[in-house]
Amino acid sequence: MERRPPGLLSHDEEAEVLLMIGTAGHVDHGKTRLVGLLTGCETDRLKVEKERGLSIELGFAPCSLGGGLAAGIVDVPGHEQFIKNMVAGAAGMDMTVLVVAADDGVMPQTIEHLQIMEFLGVRLGMVVITKVDLVTPERVQEVREEIELLVDGTFLEGAPVCPFSAETLEGFDLFYNTIVELATRAKIERLQGVFRMPVERVFSLAGHGTVLSGIPLAGTISVGDEVQIQPSGAMARVRSMERFGHEAERGGAGQCLALNLAGLPRDGAQRGNVVTRPGYVHPTSFLQIRLTTCHDLRAPLRHGEEIRFHTGTLEAHGRLGLYGCESVGKRETVLASLQLNDAAGVAPTDRFVIRRHSPAITVAGGVVVSAMAEKPKMSRVKQFEHLSEKWACFGSLVSKAEFHFVESGSEGSTVAETALALLVERSDARQLVAQLAAKGSLTACNDGDRYLHTKGMEEGREQVLRYLSQFLEKQSSSYGPTFRELTDGLGIPEPSLMVILDSLVRSGAAERREGRIGLPGREKQFDGAQKDLLDEIEKTYLDMGFSTPRPDELPAMLKSREAEIETLLDYLCQKGVLVRLGKNVVFHERWIREAEQLVVSAIESKGSLDSSDFKDMINSTRKYSLAILDYFDTIHITVRSGNIRRLHPSYARRREER
Repeated sequence: MERRPPGLLSHDEEAEVLLMIGTAGHVDHGKTRLVGLLTGCETDRLKVEKERGLSIELGFAPCSLGGGLAAGIVDVPGHEQFIKNMVAGAAGMDMTVLVVAADDGVMPQTIEHLQIMEFLGVRLGMVVITKVDLVTPERVQEVREEIELLVDGTFLEGAPVCPFSAETLEGFDLFYNTIVELATRAKIERLQGVFRMPVERVFSLAGHGTVLSGIPLAGTISVGDEVQIQPSGAMARVRSMERFGHEAERGGAGQCLALNLAGLPRDGAQRGNVVTRPGYVHPTSFLQIRLTTCHDLRAPLRHGEEIRFHTGTLEAHGRLGLYGCESVGKRETVLASLQLNDAAGVAPTDRFVIRRHSPAITVAGGVVVSAMAEKPKMSRVKQFEHLSEKWACFGSLVSKAEFHFVESGSEGSTVAETALALLVERSDARQLVAQLAAKGSLTACNDGDRYLHTKGMEEGREQVLRYLSQFLEKQSSSYGPTFRELTDGLGIPEPSLMVILDSLVRSGAAERREGRIGLPGREKQFDGAQKDLLDEIEKTYLDMGFSTPRPDELPAMLKSREAEIETLLDYLCQKGVLVRLGKNVVFHERWIREAEQLVVSAIESKGSLDSSDFKDMINSTRKYSLAILDYFDTIHITVRSGNIRRLHPSYARRREER
């Protein structure tokens, strides 16, 4: 009677999928047979694979771990010609089973597969020595020693090693029990972050449309969610989903998913693309990376060398750029750049493998630190300095979030922008922002959504003060720019600029009057005669109340040149000391305040105010009284109906807020 595979997951069994386990090892060492005995699934689905007994594409199978728990199994091809497919499978692995045949021992792809898994960040696994029925116990021990040397210093150092025979099933129970123990003990956190799935296959089903399959790198997705395919940018909606061949409403990292997408154009996706939530991943062609070379690298990697770049299911060609050196030898770690020949959907934190064209071997691997549409317009020295700072903050989400805000400078960043930059959900970004704000690193802007780092605040203060100085050098008669002029001139978002200005005003480094921003002690820039004339102009308008002179009468009254009078008059109006209601109508701000009190008191007493009554109240001309009332209409103190004024509906509320 044939033995029932212990990892067989029945079609109607609901199980929590913990992680993705991948095979690795040289061709014909028994990986596919091992998976079949474990799960009861035949992962070689292509006719040519079955005919040749050789895995070419990735094979997927669910594996029951008992107790309502399961793992996904991805069976990778072992032949050197299909390394790109092996990389695609390894990109989604959380745990590996390295397979070594007892008759062959450690072979070239055994070594290369282990290096690839190291580069792609796999940190959990075990080793299986297959075909032990074909050799002596002494040979098994020799292979065990070879494996110990191979895995020394890697994530598999000290990992369990299980001898096994597919023919006699010797060691099979130990193998399965070891998998269960490792998988259930592991703490995988890849469900965090935003959903991203490298596309492994694209196919169509009659009556259903386009289906994309793969293993998500992070996050979760649900039926009904909107997704975007990069680098094409095509949008679609998840119509239905299968997880390990079973219909599901939700799936995520470490699980084999097939997404049936509605609305996807015919040419909207292909292998090597990435499915993600809209807006998170963009077409990129220039990458900044941290790479480590192989321990057995024969010839150094050279600056400018053309290479093959593998990440997820993508194989791309590009040119390597090394920062600070012309070449790099074996077992070295450096910061570098990579100019891809074509745009791709690559994002920061993606792990990669670099292979040479000839000979076709793996030479390095690492992690993407920055992904850009084009090469930054700065020197390589500046690029290296910036990349070094960014990598130093790459250790945790909190440190990456703080670097993002520092990098945002005086513009600051919103919660939504932070989520996009860090590839996390908005709820996670909000928590990160709260942490940074609690420790005093961030200041909330007035809109409650944008935040400034303390360094960005200081940068903004310097920008504003520099702009004010330059503005006043060019317009010496001006008190300062309006808030709109300042916003347009600096390109800083209004919420950020308002917080920066508040800081400057509170510290006394800047002044804000009548909608204009100036520098304290501005009068010091005028010479003695000009300062005296300023005082005379102000005193004239203060003393004459509501019977003020026209500006064109001032030169004769004060015995000064017209141009100089006009310059100083404009300055006092911008400063808010005087209020200009028309070309020839100017009042001191004290009398405007008194006029406001008279108007409000009269309306509150009688319910309304006739304009002719107001002329008598201030004992002035009809021209001046109407100019004042029209001004009050403009600033929403009053509302006009013919010759009658009533209080504006918003006036009472604004008066309470003063």
